[in-house]
Amino acid sequence: MNQALGLKVGDWVEVRPKEEILATLDANGELEGMPFMPEMLAYCGQRFQVYKSAHKTCDTVFPVRGRRVHAAVHLSTRCSGDAHGGCQAACLLFWKDAWLKRVDAASSSGGPTTIKIHRADSTDGQAEARLQACAKRAANGSAEGDTYVCQATRLPYATSGLRWWDIRQYIDDYKSGNASLRRMLSGLVYSWYFNLKNAGIGVGRPMELIYDLLHPIWGGTLFPRKVGTITPGHATPIEELNLQPGEYVRVKPHREILKTITDNSRNRGLWWDAEMVPYCGGTYRVLRRVSKIIDEKTGKMQEMKTPCIILDGVVCQSRYSTCRYFCPRSIYPYWREIWLERLTPRTSDNASTVMSKAPTVTLGLPVRNGARYFRRALSSLLSQSFQDFELLISDNASTDETESICKEFASRDSRIVYARNAQDVGISENHNLLVGRARGRYFKWAAHDDEYAPTMLERCVAALDAAPASVVMVYSQYELIDHAGRVIGIVSDPVDSRSKLPCIRMGSVLVHSTFYNFTYGLVRTEVLRRTRLYGLYPTADRVLFAELAMLGEFREVREPLIRYRIHPETSMRARRSPQERRALFNPAAAGKRPLLSEERRVHLELILRSLKCQQRLRDRLLCVAVALTVPPFRPLQDRWTKRPAAWG
Repeated sequence: MNQALGLKVGDWVEVRPKEEILATLDANGELEGMPFMPEMLAYCGQRFQVYKSAHKTCDTVFPVRGRRVHAAVHLSTRCSGDAHGGCQAACLLFWKDAWLKRVDAASSSGGPTTIKIHRADSTDGQAEARLQACAKRAANGSAEGDTYVCQATRLPYATSGLRWWDIRQYIDDYKSGNASLRRMLSGLVYSWYFNLKNAGIGVGRPMELIYDLLHPIWGGTLFPRKVGTITPGHATPIEELNLQPGEYVRVKPHREILKTITDNSRNRGLWWDAEMVPYCGGTYRVLRRVSKIIDEKTGKMQEMKTPCIILDGVVCQSRYSTCRYFCPRSIYPYWREIWLERLTPRTSDNASTVMSKAPTVTLGLPVRNGARYFRRALSSLLSQSFQDFELLISDNASTDETESICKEFASRDSRIVYARNAQDVGISENHNLLVGRARGRYFKWAAHDDEYAPTMLERCVAALDAAPASVVMVYSQYELIDHAGRVIGIVSDPVDSRSKLPCIRMGSVLVHSTFYNFTYGLVRTEVLRRTRLYGLYPTADRVLFAELAMLGEFREVREPLIRYRIHPETSMRARRSPQERRALFNPAAAGKRPLLSEERRVHLELILRSLKCQQRLRDRLLCVAVALTVPPFRPLQDRWTKRPAAWG
């Protein structure tokens, strides 16, 4: 009998020895209809944290539907496909509670919570032979080939019926830790909105337009269930990038992808699903090329005419799946290469593809037409006394000598990873791309026209290493220089707030910042990724760093470690009108009239980020009060020229 352990997300478990697991299986190698597959033997004896409770799942064998699973969880383990003809679907494995035992968190020895796909251990030949026989039924001369049996093909028989209106599943979603109340409320609102739109009462099109108009307010996407623009009978376009594992790509905008699919959401037979929409515009690493998978309905191996791509960390979140909300199965969606844009070169003399060991620091350098001062900036960054870093350069479609300079330096230093945007994506997006590609535990943006003291990284890394976890960033003073490198003076922003109150830290950033020294501070990467990064509007840095201050303290290294250059070609100095500034941050907004003034947009963004900040409700409300009372533009006009007003 498979007794439930009542496991929740984050609980530690140990996979039982293979002998104990085999004793729970029937003649078909199953427990309650769920196969224990040969690929799972490699995990026996290992410890993991529960990734999701598998109390429910989605059945893809029969018409897609929700199903209840008895006493099972998902760990951070995926099927390698070794015993199933090399299937490349990398499905998340189901673990019945009978195959696991609880362990104390204190005895987990700090083991990793994310485990790569393992290869099956063949030391117990008899056990593996038994499981292998259950996993594949030989074709015996049949032209249809072998038939495979796996957890995906057996789901209908290892589960029981589950109606979408059964409220018990949503209670279990919350109690197990699978879904937060906020996420469940968002799903409820979307479900109501979607069903009303499709109720056939004539409000569908207006409701979709309203959704598209208002989605920037909550940081969402366009209406996710849009259909493609290609009519039946017309061929869908093809683009071959020959992407390889380890390369970085950006998912194209939703509107561009809609131009490549039919009105039934397909490109050469491959389904474009609403669950892929939240990833549009994001930057991700290619995990693998997929050319063959098992058809869950028939158990036969399917060979793809054109390989597709799966991306690392990009999984179905079941946000928009009717009747299957909050399914924890985390299936990898398949991507056509035409939906992706390569960010890293295919080949490189300096091996600028993914390096095996993650560095301590990632330096992110966005640039557009910065050739004049670029060599000095690169030379000073590469001459740091602290050497354990990678330098990611995002060239925003430069038209000057920037590209050739990047390639010249990259050919000499293997720490440089150079990527070039095919078109101008704007300042904000070019900055954000670098965060998505960062591998270091610390991250720092760098400017193409500044210079850096040789000990800059050494001093900042030492300070952040020594700081408590409540400190999310350290930054230094600026030594101001002119276009010729002559020293003008030293400046500092007094926002070294050690308050435990997020609202006080946020207020300090908004009130006391003039030069925003911390724009080029050293920040904990995982904390930075919890923010919404730069918005597509002027003064987005003010909003981002106010949000970051809500999450933790800033500390100042009281030395001028950055030589901050003031010159006529500075982006904000060269573009003074509101229209020019908006186009600088978001080229798509050029010539369009905004719905809100800059001041009101900043107020709104501060309020929204305060409400969504990962803090207690009381602290979030206090941050909203600060956002409503602090003037959003006090020092900004001065910063546009990189010169304090007192200088004239």
